[in-house]
Amino acid sequence: MALARREDYYESLVDERYEIIHGRIYMMDSPGTNHQEVLMALVKLIGNFLSGKPCRAFFAPYDIRLLDPGEEVDSPKPPRNSVQPDLVVICDRSKITPKGCVGPPDLVIEVLSPSTPSRDLVLKRNLYERSGVLEYWVIDPVNRIVNVMRYEQPDTTGNESMLKPWVATMLYEEDELTTPILEGLTIQIKEVFADLIPEN
Repeated sequence: MALARREDYYESLVDERYEIIHGRIYMMDSPGTNHQEVLMALVKLIGNFLSGKPCRAFFAPYDIRLLDPGEEVDSPKPPRNSVQPDLVVICDRSKITPKGCVGPPDLVIEVLSPSTPSRDLVLKRNLYERSGVLEYWVIDPVNRIVNVMRYEQPDTTGNESMLKPWVATMLYEEDELTTPILEGLTIQIKEVFADLIPEN
């Protein structure tokens, strides 16, 4: 499936949801009930915390355009990397455009679905880390765990080439989830999983 113009790509999202990663198109399935329960819990917790604060939260479908080195934002070619994470927090409002976000969000959150583990844990993880996303949470509703990937010492110069690899931490249902990006936010992980229904 080839898209001749970037405008065609945006228009096509009206009917179908997909992401483009390294120039390859990945179709997106409709999320299940537990996926949406987790996402809505996070939207409420983070959205309420951000009320009156400069950072903004957006949930899918919301386009995030991550530029490859040398790629121009106004190029007539289709984007090489355009993703729709479940939830993002963006503190640099200059990245927010009428059609989405251009550049790495500060925080990206993905909720695992049965069809997405390898994409979220490998392909998108590598894309987000390479693109300069400061922190990445992968929420696993089945095992009730949260994988947190972040830089131990975030680079504040804006020089993405200076970023070191992420450090990964696994948190469990009884743990608290905090982030240096949103100082003062504390999430009880058990609250995120409180309304899950049995998978079988």
